[in-house]
Amino acid sequence: MTDAEFDEEVFLFPASFGQERLWLLDCLGAGSAYHVAGGLRVSGVLDVGVLQAAVAGVVARHESLRTRFAWVGGALQQVVAEPSAVVVGVPVVEVAGSLDEWFGAVVEEPFDLAAGPLVRVVVGRLGEGEWAVGLVAHHMIVDGWSMGVLLRELGVLYGVAASGGDVAEVWPELEVQYGDFAVWQREELSGEVLEEGLGFWKEALAGASGLELPAERPRTGGASSYAAGQVAVVVPAVLAGRLKAVAEAGRATVFQGLLASFASVVGRWAGQPDVVVATPVAGRSRAELEGVVGFFVNTLALRVDTSGGCSFTELLGRAREVTLGALAHQDVPFERVAQVAGSDLVRVMLALDNTPRMGGELPGAVVTEFQAGGGKAQFEAALHLRERADGSLEGRLEYAADLFDADGMERLAGAWLRVLEAAVAAPEMPVASHALSGGAERELIASFSCPDPEAVTGLMHEEIARQAAATPDAMAVAGEDGTGLTYAELDAEANRLANFLRAAGVGVEDVVGVCLHRSTDLVVALVGVLKAGAAYLPLDPDYPAGRLRAMATGSRVPVVLTHDAALDATTGIGLSAGVRIVNLDADRAAVEAFPRTDPRVPLTPANAAYVLYTSGSTGAPKGAVNTHAAFVNRITWTQNAYPLTP
Repeated sequence: MTDAEFDEEVFLFPASFGQERLWLLDCLGAGSAYHVAGGLRVSGVLDVGVLQAAVAGVVARHESLRTRFAWVGGALQQVVAEPSAVVVGVPVVEVAGSLDEWFGAVVEEPFDLAAGPLVRVVVGRLGEGEWAVGLVAHHMIVDGWSMGVLLRELGVLYGVAASGGDVAEVWPELEVQYGDFAVWQREELSGEVLEEGLGFWKEALAGASGLELPAERPRTGGASSYAAGQVAVVVPAVLAGRLKAVAEAGRATVFQGLLASFASVVGRWAGQPDVVVATPVAGRSRAELEGVVGFFVNTLALRVDTSGGCSFTELLGRAREVTLGALAHQDVPFERVAQVAGSDLVRVMLALDNTPRMGGELPGAVVTEFQAGGGKAQFEAALHLRERADGSLEGRLEYAADLFDADGMERLAGAWLRVLEAAVAAPEMPVASHALSGGAERELIASFSCPDPEAVTGLMHEEIARQAAATPDAMAVAGEDGTGLTYAELDAEANRLANFLRAAGVGVEDVVGVCLHRSTDLVVALVGVLKAGAAYLPLDPDYPAGRLRAMATGSRVPVVLTHDAALDATTGIGLSAGVRIVNLDADRAAVEAFPRTDPRVPLTPANAAYVLYTSGSTGAPKGAVNTHAAFVNRITWTQNAYPLTP
């Protein structure tokens, strides 16, 4: 890039970290995916000349609205023009179709980041005495909070101009502008301060991976069209009130309650209990920034561990701690976090909007705020909510139409509402025990499931224990070397290993790696892990060392079980911090010192039983979690449909 030259008098400020990222995305073709829009529905008299004066007033007041971007001195710079050099017109058009279609087209119109202006105001005539005032700006100069500021100030200045007042005299000059913030960000968030903040995020997100919701179309890894769909979501006032009461009882906020429930559902939907959810924060930590227009918003990556069969109360506590830690380090730009934690880490978002909305009256008219229709998808799935005057929460689940269809996202939204209602009604119950599907869906699933509902209430290892009680002397496992185990011996040896693992700190829904060749040890290990309450992760000793290490670290295994014949395959895993390698040959005496009694770890069929890694449709293998219920259901159905006999 070459340095820009300017014919007019301008002021230069360094681009903020966020602006640099959006500049790059625009170069890569993101286009209108990063346009921010808002609008006012006006019923009554609208004087376009007065509105033009109000627009000129806000443009003069806020330097961001007079900003374009140029490459100067080897860096991206904000180029701020004098008020007299920037004119934002207010064209009037007849709206023939729907308001959503018209305003959606207005939002789609591109901006030239180098030429500016990066804001437009358009008036649509909807009918006699009915108007729509649309305001669109590029995200590089505004955020959602800024849009609220602009709409409110336009309303105030319209009233002043309509009465013949001077719009320039309404407020004192702003103490700071966005350029000052960008300079502060560059100066303060550097050196040790930045490294300390990045250190927090690097530790908090170590080993995390992006949530991969099951999609109707493959993730190709190519360019996204950013096409978005959305389904409406409403949390009734009664349910929202119960959520608030449960959250307050746990010293948490409504947002943290929403986060806990949303993370639980999308984690189960994707089969990934380790969930990372993005959420926006206003980024206005100082009072003097509240009325400034600019791109202050930052994204926090909130990592919620939904494993362990936890209750909603417990999960709420986890969400609370994660949120507090993230807020303490919210000044670290997400752009820098993504550099150390991975740019593909956040694929789902939860936003609870608390920005003030505009409504009321203008001279000769009644005004209500309306939202832009259509839009672009910046995340695979994003739940947007805001509180209404009646106490309910309304919003939308926005999704990437390149990947998902509306019916699938409607089911996801319905599942979240069902789990939220069940969770606040019984906060001490395991969240994973609440049904994701509704009545009609359950009937459909049942038609493909085991014909005997009672058969899917057990756990995998309980089925083996029942068989051991019924036929203790029958051969259960036979090895190629002539060794074998009866059902009674298998159950007893698995109990010993389970007690050993419990003593080693393995807990409910921890993932234990099993790196063993086909042998009696392998069967004992699988059953023993389940009896310990954990889930097993098969690690094929013939896999490349890099894949084994990635699978073990991605699943955060505390222990890997192996034997002499496969010990070399675990070398790379053993170098990972906190991973203990247990050799069932060398450590046999230590295991046999434990009792052969069943530890009887309390579990439900919804608990995880094992983790399998796919080949990875995105190029990176992904761990899929399977439950006891799913496994027992499948085996029972198979045995009913295609019975295996002695």
